[in-house]
Amino acid sequence: MRGWKSPRIGRPLKRWGAVACEPRQEGVHAETARASSAMSPKWTDYIASKIRAVVGRPVESPRGSEAPLRAAFEQAPFAFQTYSPDGAAKTANQRWHELWDAPPGALDGYNVFEDPQVRALGVVDQIRCAFAGEVVRLSPIYYDPSRIGRQGEPRWIRVSFYPLKDQNGEIFEVVQVTDDITALVQAEAAQRRALELQRLALASAKMGMWDFDVNAQTVAWDARCRELFGATEPVVPLEVPMSRIHENDRPEVNAALEAAVDPTLDNAYDVEFRVIPRPGELRWVHATGKALHESGGADAIGTRLVGVVGDTTEQKQATQRKDEFLAMLGHELRNPLAAIQLAVDLLEQQGEVASIRERTVAMLGRQSAQMAKLIDGLLDVSRIVRGKIMVDKQEVDLTQLLHDVIAVREGNAKAKNIHLEVELASDEPMALCADPARLTQIFENLVSNALKFTDPGGTVKVVAERSNGCAVVRVSDTGIGFRPERADVLFEAFKQEPQDIARQRGGLGLGLAVAAGLVELHGGTIEAHSSGLGEGATFTVRLPL
Repeated sequence: MRGWKSPRIGRPLKRWGAVACEPRQEGVHAETARASSAMSPKWTDYIASKIRAVVGRPVESPRGSEAPLRAAFEQAPFAFQTYSPDGAAKTANQRWHELWDAPPGALDGYNVFEDPQVRALGVVDQIRCAFAGEVVRLSPIYYDPSRIGRQGEPRWIRVSFYPLKDQNGEIFEVVQVTDDITALVQAEAAQRRALELQRLALASAKMGMWDFDVNAQTVAWDARCRELFGATEPVVPLEVPMSRIHENDRPEVNAALEAAVDPTLDNAYDVEFRVIPRPGELRWVHATGKALHESGGADAIGTRLVGVVGDTTEQKQATQRKDEFLAMLGHELRNPLAAIQLAVDLLEQQGEVASIRERTVAMLGRQSAQMAKLIDGLLDVSRIVRGKIMVDKQEVDLTQLLHDVIAVREGNAKAKNIHLEVELASDEPMALCADPARLTQIFENLVSNALKFTDPGGTVKVVAERSNGCAVVRVSDTGIGFRPERADVLFEAFKQEPQDIARQRGGLGLGLAVAAGLVELHGGTIEAHSSGLGEGATFTVRLPL
């Protein structure tokens, strides 16, 4: 029924659904049988005459006999039940007995106005409309015969009441027509559950559903689709989504649409393209679908194309980062390998010259150490991601550890003409429970990162203090800085800012990711701050004391 949503199956209602009590009519005369019904039209024209015949009042049957009418009444697909004007049940057909699994005599003593379930559901007044001369149709209801002491399974039913009048206009009976719609209601409920599961699945996958009407050239799409394309209306002309597609991708999308609706190709719609939902914003999306064809063999045309679309921007960016990382990895590993190969060549050619041999050995040591550092960084990231890295916590003096880190990096700072300094709130030991090797790795990575992205003449400063039960260490520089909106992604592996500068400065972009993972393993936090490109950066580590 239009506008009706059935409640959950199997749960008795506290209220009956909305009741439609039609404007008062003159009733239904047995001879004319002009009752209107919600049931099949062929029954609406004859229902009164059938009931009138069965209850024993002679009528002039077109065939001169009541037998056909009586047979039709008994074999009707709907349950018929009759009442006297006071609401007492009189008779019922075979379908009614089958519907409620009722034995003969089940209606003895039953009065519709005294039914406690009818009273509890509050429809007595509506049913009285039928006994006053009006046709009454009740919305689908859940009726449980056991609540009035009768046998039979609870069912969803659709009930209509028809008053029968004699030639003097007096009501002598009211007919109740009951249609068992349990299977229909259950099917509707199952469909709603399936649609809800579908919506949940699409929402979980952050996908949207769309329906393209080929003939009307319109697209109906859900909220997720509209969000992806920057639209607001639920149904739009095809031009709207096409206008949001990147101009370089439109030919491919058009070709895929044409192929998908061509019955001779039987192609699924599967295409990935860029959309511009709003000025300055670009997304990658992946759309898939299938055409629904009209019957007609080879001449059939696709009338609808239905499918889903998902945002693949993050996957595209991840793939791009992977490709950039592999290119950078190859570049970074090739440099020390080239130097090692050169050292080998020198040893082969000038192996007896002591000075050349010493320089060559030193070169081999430096490049081997650089390659080992790159590989260790990769392994550390892998261990952190898989939760396989272990920390051996013990009492550590953070003050001395920071002095040691600065001492190790002073040579690098001097080589680049960078001023490297440490400022401690106190020279007293700052004890905390940590893995000394991993703690050293954290601050070496931060100081090395600051030195790498600071130009000659700049400053790198390490400040340590106590605050709110934590050791707070800030590593700041006057280097190239970063865009503030990228503060969080800096700690993701293989990300640097920007790629061309990263290539010039070297490294795989693993140092900050490793540092962040190790800080987390120590129960601490790390954050980055910069006012923008060229404004330097500050990295703050907080560790519990």
